[in-house]
Amino acid sequence: MIFSIMKHFLFITLMLGFAAGVVSAQKQEPLKPQVTEQARIDTMLVELSQKKEDTDKVNLLDRISVSYNRINPDEGIKYAQLELELATKLKWEKGQVWANESLANNYQSKKDFAKVLEYLLNALKIYQEAGNKKGIASATNNIGNAYYVNSDYPQALDYFQKALAVYEETGSKNGIADVVLNIGNVHSKKGDQSRALEYFLKALANYEQAGNSKGIARATGNLGVVYAMLDDFPKAMEYDLKVLKIYEESGNKNGVSSIASNLGSIYRMQGDYPRALEYYREAEKMALETGNKYALGNVTGNIATAYADKGDYSKALEYDLKALAIHEETGNKHEVANVLGNIGVVYRQQSNYSQGLEYYFKALKINEEIGNKEGIAINTGNIGNIYAKQGDYPHSQEYYVKALKIANDIGDKEQAAIYIDDLGTDYKDQGSFSTALEYYFKALKISEEIGSKKETANATGNIGECYTGLRNYVKAIEYERKALKMAKLIGDKHNEAWQLAYLGHAYLSLVTDTALRQGKVIVNDALLNKKYRPDSLLPATTGACLSKAIEYLD
Repeated sequence: MIFSIMKHFLFITLMLGFAAGVVSAQKQEPLKPQVTEQARIDTMLVELSQKKEDTDKVNLLDRISVSYNRINPDEGIKYAQLELELATKLKWEKGQVWANESLANNYQSKKDFAKVLEYLLNALKIYQEAGNKKGIASATNNIGNAYYVNSDYPQALDYFQKALAVYEETGSKNGIADVVLNIGNVHSKKGDQSRALEYFLKALANYEQAGNSKGIARATGNLGVVYAMLDDFPKAMEYDLKVLKIYEESGNKNGVSSIASNLGSIYRMQGDYPRALEYYREAEKMALETGNKYALGNVTGNIATAYADKGDYSKALEYDLKALAIHEETGNKHEVANVLGNIGVVYRQQSNYSQGLEYYFKALKINEEIGNKEGIAINTGNIGNIYAKQGDYPHSQEYYVKALKIANDIGDKEQAAIYIDDLGTDYKDQGSFSTALEYYFKALKISEEIGSKKETANATGNIGECYTGLRNYVKAIEYERKALKMAKLIGDKHNEAWQLAYLGHAYLSLVTDTALRQGKVIVNDALLNKKYRPDSLLPATTGACLSKAIEYLD
């Protein structure tokens, strides 16, 4: 028997602070109920009817467009067009830029990226014609934001680098910090957390030099996230507690909510579910107090994830359905897709594969509609997971290859490593150990390059299992020990349990195989020539390894 780790994605919301831009990656402001937003718009429309044709009216039209963007982007476009016409008539450069940016934001809500790009490029052109370097840098950064939101990370990096060059010319510490922070976010999304860390530290230094307290909090929070992704949980806690103190002292309840949720996710990643739920509840409380439905939906989904990891699937589904209702109410399709995917994972964990596929395909459909390439890749990979569990390897490989192509297209190395690893598992489960090893070593190389300790441990353990299948037990034990050490180092008890089971299996296979071949438990000369002592290969802890695995899995 070969043990197999089937990986899948649960979306845990670790909030990355994104520097100011037109097309935003994370909506941090509370989302107002539609009736409240409409009431505000109605008041502004009365005021609009009394306005003269001047810059004040342009400003008011912009505010109306922004408000409509939250509840009716088509109306937002209508008023942004009126804003652009008036600003152009008045030859007011700033108003023309505002109007183009408002049009871009409204079209982003409609997921019309071609229009988003058109209007952001218009804003950039206005600044370029005026020779306004600060504006050029800001507009270029906005275009980078748009590419980021639409998962085109290479193009996002290109525009962020251009914006950074202009900000460096102007000597703007805040501008430099903003763009450097954004570059770090791109690297984080691509799975290259080591590079992300480098840029977040640079952003923090620039914000500190500029005395920008909000920027300091954003960068500090991002450092907490990236250390968590690097499985350095003590460092992650250190930075998150720093930023939590900043938000508590300033009375920023939205900030407290996002960081408390991050702290919950750090504890969840370490398997400490009681502490995770404690912080999630604190985040939930703050989100309710501020009326921030975006944050409330995310933390509710995080609570569901904690229950799923605990194996309490009824509670997981209960909270996932609550999160789904919140995101559907606010019209947040991106998060709706995330939660649908999570529901699919919960059904998959209960071996209800038909229901799991149903929800994965629902999530995939929405992500395809909104152009979320990262989500498309994850949903596609998860569909492959279920086909693999059903033993339908032609279909699982088809979906893994699709997911891998998307991950490569958007430059997401971490996801690419996971899908390569999944392909290896397909071959391993079919007994093609040599082919599986090729894939696992590729996955291991990428995981090591990007500093992903968890995926490095997974690939290392899977390599050990292949060597067990090939009856090369010395190599198997070598790699399983490495994987076990890594799992312990990062505090991943779930993976530690699997590696203990793998080690026990390797030891047991060695004992059984040798006994069958020689009639007694000894180590043959070939092993002795490789300087492996019999007592180190066949300890009395063979059974203890399996017992320890059972202890953790329970």
